[in-house]
Amino acid sequence: MQVRTTGEQRRTTEVQTRTAEAPLRTAPSDDRSKRARHLAPRGRSQHTFFANAGYTAILSTIYLRESSSGSLNEGLEITAGYNWTSRRGVGVGVVYSGAFISAQRGGFERTSRIHYIAPARQRVGRRWLFRESAGIGYGRYIRSYAGLTGSRGGVGIHESVSAEFMLTRFLGLGVTVGGQWLIVDSPDVDDGAELNLAGIFRVQLGGGIRFYF
Repeated sequence: MQVRTTGEQRRTTEVQTRTAEAPLRTAPSDDRSKRARHLAPRGRSQHTFFANAGYTAILSTIYLRESSSGSLNEGLEITAGYNWTSRRGVGVGVVYSGAFISAQRGGFERTSRIHYIAPARQRVGRRWLFRESAGIGYGRYIRSYAGLTGSRGGVGIHESVSAEFMLTRFLGLGVTVGGQWLIVDSPDVDDGAELNLAGIFRVQLGGGIRFYF
């Protein structure tokens, strides 16, 4: 009876030891799974090239004399850039945007061009590609009328949000809404237009293609 009792005690001790060790073995795995919930899948592409075409509207410009046709308040917007995104969803990139606007006045074409380039800090969602970005960069405002061309450069800031749908692992479509403020003076080309003291503030709406790798 004493030998059997000793064996039973040994087995009971082994079971208790395994039970006590089990949480120690599973805890690191639980910690890793918690951290993984905040990371994008390893197969998710971290590099993106994008290009958009769409609509832009200038909200802060005052025109003293209106155009006979068209408007210098709105026009075509083209945007392109590159993004790198970490698995935690934070990344950096560079963006270029150009606004191309034209109108007629007195038989002459009035044109405005706004070119802007900047680095951008951005954040993207884990499962769906919802991005938001902001940055400070450099822009140039170019205006021409009746053979005269003038331009001014200045500092600008921008912010945008976009939603993307991945058609394949390497190709997607996206739409973007953004705003941009370019702090510049107005070039004088005698076309009857002046800027207010705040420079140029414009909104952008566009869509386009995405390349992931």
